[in-house]
Amino acid sequence: MLKAALNRAFHTDRVPTDMAWRKVKPFKRVDEAVVRYLTAAEARRLVKACRWRWLSENARGRPPTT
Repeated sequence: MLKAALNRAFHTDRVPTDMAWRKVKPFKRVDEAVVRYLTAAEARRLVKACRWRWLSENARGRPPTT
């Protein structure tokens, strides 16, 4: 999900390049993702740490603004 958010930021011209995460490779010998939900405290810290307004709004479940 994080990589999807980063790709969206790149494709909407919010970041100049995708080179930082383009080189990230999947883990070896991993067949499926581990589903883990954030605790309420972790979710609050994530939203507070969001530097980009659109990401902060998206993390809160609001529709993104331009």
